[in-house]
Amino acid sequence: MIRNETILEVEEKIRQLITILDRTREDLGKKDSAVGHLESKIKEMENELDHLRQKYESLKLAKSLSGESTGSSDAKMKINNIVRGLDRCIALLNQ
Repeated sequence: MIRNETILEVEEKIRQLITILDRTREDLGKKDSAVGHLESKIKEMENELDHLRQKYESLKLAKSLSGESTGSSDAKMKINNIVRGLDRCIALLNQ
């Protein structure tokens, strides 16, 4: 009799553990999904930030070239930086 009760108690505890395991797996799946969603959102925002930085640099260059800047030396420096960047790109392509 005591043996049957012990077996029943063990079976009940195993059922409870299985239920807990199933819930934990379900929660983990939801969290994995949320993490994936947030990672894709971060990528989108990083891409948008890069785009805005490029746009900002273009606007700064356009402003300096239009003569609204402090002087032509700023424009020359920016043009030289662009030319150096292009030279680096060409050098990388030639490798």
